[in-house]
Amino acid sequence: MKDVIYWVSESWNNVTQNCLVMSWKKLWPSLADSGKVEQGEANKSEFLPLIKCIPGCENSTDQHTVTEWLSFHSEANQLYTGEEIISLIQNKPQDDSDVEKTDEPENVLVSHSEAANALETALRYIEQSENVTSTDIMFMRCWHNISSTSRIRSLRQTNLTNFFTQKIVNGNDDVLM
Repeated sequence: MKDVIYWVSESWNNVTQNCLVMSWKKLWPSLADSGKVEQGEANKSEFLPLIKCIPGCENSTDQHTVTEWLSFHSEANQLYTGEEIISLIQNKPQDDSDVEKTDEPENVLVSHSEAANALETALRYIEQSENVTSTDIMFMRCWHNISSTSRIRSLRQTNLTNFFTQKIVNGNDDVLM
């Protein structure tokens, strides 16, 4: 039963506003003519309860902090033109002494099978834990589904005809790849 609820939840999350409008178009034609749903500027006080729901931000935010985050008049939120962005990138200092160097290995690739197995174990652990919300389980199931799908796609055998398809390389269509 839980699986069905998670499937319904995942399906509902994939429904877009455009899909809903188009599905009601024949039943309620004036809805499509009314244009897009207007979204007014949200009251800054509405953000405070939402931010307090974020792990780690429960006690550290107040109304003044939210107002400060949402203001666009500071130098941190300065909008750059294309030329300014190019000059900032080209004038980047070559000295990377500010960057801390660690002894961690560079990007160790994890196979799809290893990821799927690890996520399956994590999912079982989360399901048996007491301090878990349904959202936690739903996110873990979503990632498990993604890794399982990737594993199946990677194990799929390539068709023999794919080796003989003609591809254009650098404008030369005589090269077979």
